[in-house]
Amino acid sequence: MARESRGVIIVVAVLVAAVVVLGGVAGGLPDAASQEEGGTLFLPLAWNDASRANLEPIATAEATEVSTEVPSATATQTVSVPPTYTPLPTATPTATPPPVPSYIRGVIKAEGEPLPPGYGAPFSPQIELRLCEGFSEHECVSDEWEVMDHAVTTDGGRFVFENPLPLEDGDAYQVWWRNGRDEDYEGVDLFLHRWWSRPITSFGPGDDVDVGVFEVADLKYRAICHDCAQSLPIVFKWDARKNKAEQYYWSLFKGCGNLENRYGAYRTKSLGHASEYELTAPPPGFRLNEKYCWYIFIEDGENGTGWPYHDWRVTFLPTP
Repeated sequence: MARESRGVIIVVAVLVAAVVVLGGVAGGLPDAASQEEGGTLFLPLAWNDASRANLEPIATAEATEVSTEVPSATATQTVSVPPTYTPLPTATPTATPPPVPSYIRGVIKAEGEPLPPGYGAPFSPQIELRLCEGFSEHECVSDEWEVMDHAVTTDGGRFVFENPLPLEDGDAYQVWWRNGRDEDYEGVDLFLHRWWSRPITSFGPGDDVDVGVFEVADLKYRAICHDCAQSLPIVFKWDARKNKAEQYYWSLFKGCGNLENRYGAYRTKSLGHASEYELTAPPPGFRLNEKYCWYIFIEDGENGTGWPYHDWRVTFLPTP
């Protein structure tokens, strides 16, 4: 019996402890003052002789109404995409019209016969288009004729320069036949050393200029002999060429051996289509007992001017 009573007491003690704990949790444990005033001990209902009906209802928390509204979807941020750049339409380019063709042309003959094709190529007499910037009074003031283009003979001795640049005011074109006697090409004495077309002082798009016929067969000297000395008067002789329209000018210069000195030569008046000239006294600026060189300058109107391949030396001796 003592062992059973001890067990009952232990069970009761456990139940009391449980009630105390549960009461503290539900309503809060009474403070010390309350226990002193009421001296109430919370025990299980059966032990406290209380019925379930006499208990005050336990306050319950009001249920919070849960909204059943489905939240709308979070608005998606709209990213502004710049419009695709479309270039403005451009005007259809107008085709540039081709330049208006322009030409400088002529024919080259020797003894009246057209030269065969190929003259003007390297290692042959050259056919050059030259430009003078500053042409006045029938001469190039700067004395500088710049090579602008080359031509080569075709059938019939024809040559052509296609689309030369338009001329500025005060400039001039000239076509040159240049038969060597320089570092590039020695030349041949079958032909004149130089021939120049008449100056072209106006030229533009669409122009077609014919510089005529260049007769380039060489003019041959006959007397007096080359590098000879003789007292005056002296008769100088040469073979006139076939073209009766040509005019000749007997010419004399100092500084034999330098072709550039021919440009400053003394010249007689036109001798016509003659084949000799008699000199009775030294020309102005020339003296006896000095060597000079002579040649014949050729003029052919609109076809141009030129001079032979050679010049001959002469010394004027005093009259015995």
